[in-house]
Amino acid sequence: NACCCAGLAPSAHARPTVLAAGGLHNTVEVWAIGGDAMPSSTFIGSPRTAELRGHLGYVSTLAFVTLGDGDGSGGGGHQLLSGSGDGTCRLWDVGTGQTVLGLIGHGADVSGLKVPSGCGGQLAVTSSLDCTVRVWDLRSGSCVRLFRMPDDVTSGTGGSGTGGRPHPCVSSSSFSRQQQREVEAVDVTRDGSLVAAAMRFGWATFDVRGYGLLGSAGTHSPMTSIALVGDGRACVGGSETGTLRVIDTYRPEVRHEPEFECTAGALSAWSWPEADPVTTLASCPDGSARFASVSL
Repeated sequence: NACCCAGLAPSAHARPTVLAAGGLHNTVEVWAIGGDAMPSSTFIGSPRTAELRGHLGYVSTLAFVTLGDGDGSGGGGHQLLSGSGDGTCRLWDVGTGQTVLGLIGHGADVSGLKVPSGCGGQLAVTSSLDCTVRVWDLRSGSCVRLFRMPDDVTSGTGGSGTGGRPHPCVSSSSFSRQQQREVEAVDVTRDGSLVAAAMRFGWATFDVRGYGLLGSAGTHSPMTSIALVGDGRACVGGSETGTLRVIDTYRPEVRHEPEFECTAGALSAWSWPEADPVTTLASCPDGSARFASVSL
């Protein structure tokens, strides 16, 4: 990831009023972008309210943390969580520009970061190129769950996320076993109970409450993104070849229809080199089976 951004709105359906952005300069910049006024105790200044320095690597992912009651209303205040290529995450007080908490444990770049909206800002889930997903307690900074990507991913049985057709230019055989298991993206349900991870060539789902790995499946083409939908009953996985595949959270090795095409012509005449990767997926916050995707 070369850059990232996150928006903060005073309520779930309001227009964002604050934007945080990071990238290759190892710094997070926070901007006021207008709209409904935010409490002055939360963000001061305009248009750029803060420049957050401390990471030793590029900023790969960002998420605002809503503290307090867990309903997303912001009654308890806000903080900002960032993940980096230096393998760490930092929880920031945007008003002071200081690090509140450091999340240290990953052995490689942090590739994904999600804060479950129904947990009152107490939990965060991160993924890394070290082939793990970690669940963090944001009150203490401790890792409360560590999920390692399985070694025995069944290659291809869950479909490729691309109609079962391998990418002619990017083959899993070109990567080591560990590289195939590097986690590219992660998602978590609102209540923090289920986690889904997109590996470079596969996906896996986990139960945070203690049951561990629910299932996994290998893919023929590179995965880029993942989102839990329908209150976690299913996932949608995005691929480098511009298509989306529906995944059963509890039986991810079983292939399901439908497949969604994000790029015009991506499924025609084996035109994979012309397809655009699905860079980002997001589920609907109301728990419905709807989702949004972003493709290059």
